[in-house]
Amino acid sequence: MKKLCIVFFAALLLSVTASAVDVYVDGSELETDVPAQIVDGRTMVPLAPIFKALGANVTWDNATKTATGGKDGVSVQIQIGNKPAYVNGQPVALDVPAQIINGRTMVPLAFISQVLGADVFWDYDTSSARIVTKLYPVLRVVSGDTIVVNRDGVEETVRLIGVDAPEIMEPVSGKHTDAGFAASEYVTIYLSDEQVELELDVQERDQDGRLLAYVYSEGEMLNKKLLKTGYAALSSDSRNVKHMNEFKVIVSNRDPSIPSKEFYDGYMKAPKVIYNTLAIKNQMAGTFLYAEGKITALDKIESDGSEYPCLLLETDDGSIVLL
Repeated sequence: MKKLCIVFFAALLLSVTASAVDVYVDGSELETDVPAQIVDGRTMVPLAPIFKALGANVTWDNATKTATGGKDGVSVQIQIGNKPAYVNGQPVALDVPAQIINGRTMVPLAFISQVLGADVFWDYDTSSARIVTKLYPVLRVVSGDTIVVNRDGVEETVRLIGVDAPEIMEPVSGKHTDAGFAASEYVTIYLSDEQVELELDVQERDQDGRLLAYVYSEGEMLNKKLLKTGYAALSSDSRNVKHMNEFKVIVSNRDPSIPSKEFYDGYMKAPKVIYNTLAIKNQMAGTFLYAEGKITALDKIESDGSEYPCLLLETDDGSIVLL
C-alpha cells in the first residue's frame, strides 16, 4: 500500500511557501479564525479546532502553557515552546514546538492528527492538507467510474462525481469495449489493495441508490486523475458542483485535437497522454499516469508473422509504441 509516514509528510511540506494553508478533515474544511500556516517547514494549526475536529477532548493549563488532549485511550500533552511532547506519558521529539501566533495556540498538524489516529495526506493540486479519520477498503472495481468499498462493514457501490468513463459493455450490442476495459483496468491497478477517502457533496445518492462521491487515494482525487488521463470525460451535475470549476479547468487544458472518448481502431484516444517511465511505484510500470506525451499516429507493428495496430507516443524520453 502507498502509505506516507510522518517524516515523509513533513518533508513534502518543505516545498510549500510560507503562507496560509487550507486544511480539510474528512472532506470538510477546518474552520479557524487564524489560518493554518507553514512554520519551519511544518503545518501549524490552532489548538482547539483541530482537537475538536478529531473528536478529542482538550484542556488548557494557562499557568504552564500546556494543552492536554485525549481520545480512545491516547493522551497527548504539548507545551508552548517545548519540543518534547508527551504521548501517554512518553516523550516524543517535535521538529517545531507549539507556539502562539496571532494570539492563538498553534500546534503541529501532522503530529497531533496521526497520534490521535488520523491519516495525513498532501493534496498537490490544491496545496492543502487532508486529514482523514475514515478510510474504506476497496473491494472491487465495477468500471472506470464505479467502485465497491467496505463502508463500516457494508458493501457500498460508489459512483464517482463529475466523470463519465466508457462503458465496459455497449448497452445495445452487448459487446465489450476496449476503452471501457482500459479505464476499468487503470482504476483496478491504481486502487489495488488501497483504502480510499470518500468526500460527499449535496446529493448523496443517484437514482440507482449508488453513493456519489469524490474518491481520494493518499490525498489525490481519482475523479481528477481520470479527467487528466483521458480515461473519463466530464459529466455535468446540476447539484454536486463542489469541484466542477476545477474539473472544467482540467478539461480545458487538454489537447483539443484529440477529444476524449474517441477511438483509434478500438483504442481510446487519451488527450495529452500519460505515460510515465518512473511509474514503478505500486507495480504501475508502463501504466498511463500523467500528461507527459501525446499520441501522434496510428501505426502497425509486426510480430510472429502478424500485424497488430499500435499507437505512436511522443514523450520527453523519446518515441514509445503502445499496443
